[in-house]
Amino acid sequence: MHRFVGGFWYNNPTGLDVRAEYGYLRGKKEGISLAHETGFYALAGYHFGKFLPVVRYDMYHDSLNKLSLNNYDRVLLGCTWEPFGNLKVQLNYMLSMYGKDVREASNNGKSTSSQLQLMGLFKF
Repeated sequence: MHRFVGGFWYNNPTGLDVRAEYGYLRGKKEGISLAHETGFYALAGYHFGKFLPVVRYDMYHDSLNKLSLNNYDRVLLGCTWEPFGNLKVQLNYMLSMYGKDVREASNNGKSTSSQLQLMGLFKF
């Protein structure tokens, strides 16, 4: 099995936050492919006091399991609010996009799906 992952992260606590990562996995045994996957994400955000709005793009493609919903391109728009050090509240909207094969086999013919997420992190 061969696996490669590379990325970078830049975070200015009072300004720009940029991250990206790429992953590649291939595996064969006796000439038979066991894994053939590619993934990537890029995130950009900016700290405005107690708020951190972000935009993120990520994708994952599995060439051996082409009909799974795990094959997607996704865009996330989100914002984290940290009113004080022990509490963070995060709101995210995610839009997942699927290719023709996936949407017909696994997503009832729909080319997209969306999700709204609200999370809280409490430190004690």
